Amino acid sequence: MTEKKLLSLIVLLLFYVKVSIAQTGEPCPPLVIPSEFKNNEFDHNGVTIPYRLLTPEPGTTGQKFPLILALHGLENFAAMPGMFLRCAGYYALGWLEPSLQDKYPSYVVAPHLHDGLFDRGYSRWGEEKPLDFLKQLIDHLLSTERIDPNRIYLTGHSMGGIATFIIPKSLPGYFAALVPMNTAGGCPEVCLEVDRGVYDNLSIWAVHHRFDAANSNVRAVFNKLEESGEEVYSTHSFGDEIINLPRERMEELIDEHQQFFHTEYRYPCTTWRCHTSSKDTILRDPLFRKWLFRQYKTDPTAVAITSIDERDRFTVKWTAKNDADSVEIWFRANDESKWQKLRKVLAGTRAFDLVPALNREDILINSDVKLVVFNSDNFAYGQSRAKANKAITGLPGEREGLGIQVYPNPAKNKIHLKIKNDKPGEIWRFKMISANGSVVKSGKIEENQVQVAGLLGGIYLLVVQSNTRRLQQRIQVLD
Repeated sequence: MTEKKLLSLIVLLLFYVKVSIAQTGEPCPPLVIPSEFKNNEFDHNGVTIPYRLLTPEPGTTGQKFPLILALHGLENFAAMPGMFLRCAGYYALGWLEPSLQDKYPSYVVAPHLHDGLFDRGYSRWGEEKPLDFLKQLIDHLLSTERIDPNRIYLTGHSMGGIATFIIPKSLPGYFAALVPMNTAGGCPEVCLEVDRGVYDNLSIWAVHHRFDAANSNVRAVFNKLEESGEEVYSTHSFGDEIINLPRERMEELIDEHQQFFHTEYRYPCTTWRCHTSSKDTILRDPLFRKWLFRQYKTDPTAVAITSIDERDRFTVKWTAKNDADSVEIWFRANDESKWQKLRKVLAGTRAFDLVPALNREDILINSDVKLVVFNSDNFAYGQSRAKANKAITGLPGEREGLGIQVYPNPAKNKIHLKIKNDKPGEIWRFKMISANGSVVKSGKIEENQVQVAGLLGGIYLLVVQSNTRRLQQRIQVLD
C-alpha cells in the first residue's frame, strides 16, 4: 500500500471514530459476532478479500436455501480484516437472529470492501473491481453451497444501500429482491436506472428513517417508480405525510404480490442512531420477513395475457411457459379498489371467464386483470396485467383497443410502430427483455422505431409503454 493510500485510510478511520464517539459515546458498539458467522477469504485476481458466511443447518435431501448478500457502509471501509462488522455491523448480524433463521433458514454472506479492490483509497461498490469480485463470489458460492439461484436477495446499508440499487444494472439476472437500507445516494443515478427498466423484474423494500440526513434519496426513487407506472406503497410515512398503513392492509398487499414497498420510520433517535437503527427494526418485522422470503426471480415470459374478450363472459386468455404451473386470476374494479383473487387454475387451461365469477356490471372502464404464475414449489415467478376494456392480443398486428401496430415480426434491423390517436406530448418508451429476464435494450422511442440490429438472434419480450397505454409482445430477432 502506498504512503498516500495509507494516509487516506488513517484520516478516514479517524473521522469515523470521531463521528461515532460524538454520536454514540464510544468509538464502536461492542458487538459479539456469533461463531457460526465464519471468517473466510476469497482470492480475487491475486487480492485476498475477507468475508463472513453463515451456512444454514442441512435440511431435507436436495433442499436449497436463499442467499442474503449484505453490503456494509463507509464506516466499515477502513476496518481491519475480520473487524469490519464492529461499526454498524447490524446490517449483517440482524439476519442471523435465531427467530429469523429458525423460520427462514438462509445463507448470509457479508464481504469486506477495502482498499485492495481499488486504485485509490475510497470508492463505492458500483465500480468495476468490486462488481467483478461480487460476481465471482456469488458464482463461487452457487457452485459450492446449497443455494437456490432463484432466491438471492441483495441488501446493504448506507454506501451499501446505494450499491443495492446500482449493482443489478451490472449483474442482471442474479437477484430476486433488493433491500436498500439508509441509502447514501439516490437520484439522479437510480432514477436513470428506473427509466432503463432495471427494476421491472425485481422486488424492492427500501428502509430508512425520516430524520436520517439521506432520507430524501429514497423518496426520490419511489417518486420516480410511481411516475413510471409502478404501484408503490409506503408503510409509515413519506416525508411530512403520516401514513401508518394498518398491518392488516400490509398483509393484504403482500398476498397480492406487490413488488415495491417504502418504509420510513419516525420514532425518536439521535442522528447516528437514525442512520443505523432502522435496520434492526425492519429485520424484526414478521411482515417484512414474510414478504422477502417469498420473493423468487421473475421470468417476464412466464405468463402473458393475450386477449380479454369483452363479449358476454369477458374471457381472459393467456400464454404460459409451463402448462403444469398454476395461475392466480386477480381483478380490481379501479385504481382505488383492492385486488380480489378470483381463482387459481392450471396454466394449461389458458382461459378464464370473469363472468360469472364477477357480475358483469362490476367490470368498469378502468378495471384491471392480473395473472400471477406459480411454479411447482409454489413460488410466484411471473405476472401479467391488462385493462379489461383495453384488451391485449398476442398476434402480430394492431392491438385491439390500444391502437398500436408492431411490425415486422420476425425483425432483423428495426421494429416499426404504428400508433393511432397519439396524444400531443405523449412520451413512448420501450424495453427489449431477453428470455432470461434481462433488459438488453431500452429507451425512448424515436420516429416510431426500435432498433434491434446487434441483438443476438432469439425470442424477446418487447414492452412498449406511455403513461396511458402499454403493450407487450414476443418478438423474434433474426441474426
